[in-house]
Amino acid sequence: FMGYMISLSVHSGVAVDKMWSKTPNPDSTLPPPAMGRYGMSLDRFKKLRSILSFGPEDSESFDKDEWCFVRPLLNEFNEHMKESVVPGWLLGVDESMCAWRGAVGKRDIKKCRHRQFVRRKPEPCGVEFKNIGDALSGMILCMEMVEGKAEDLKWEFYKHGEAAKACTMRLAKN
Repeated sequence: FMGYMISLSVHSGVAVDKMWSKTPNPDSTLPPPAMGRYGMSLDRFKKLRSILSFGPEDSESFDKDEWCFVRPLLNEFNEHMKESVVPGWLLGVDESMCAWRGAVGKRDIKKCRHRQFVRRKPEPCGVEFKNIGDALSGMILCMEMVEGKAEDLKWEFYKHGEAAKACTMRLAKN
């Protein structure tokens, strides 16, 4: 299932139903995706997708952290990379986007709490991440979600107007 989700994320802008199509798109020279040929039917994928959810649905968790459905996954990724990878000598800080075309709102796991628009990105609308990576292997070592200016005040190393410097220091520390 997760492999299908990754494949769908690579083909952004294509409807899920069309990814199982066996007939080529008349506006394209590419072959049809025909994802069903790999073993999972569209109906089964939709059923799994409808019951799979991450994070709590109780209001107490949202009161503590409005990103409670994402933060544990991000923290686990960062811890795993910290324990598993010995970085090389050349590190680089960059930003990346996780595209989001759905609803925006608070206190609902089906809505994105904070969405940004970054014109220069291939997928300009979504959640922005700051990350540090090993330039020699191309692996991301640590990621931090951009939650908005109000949240910057709470982070380690933050001084007025120096959010980029504080973020770089936090990423390098991890």
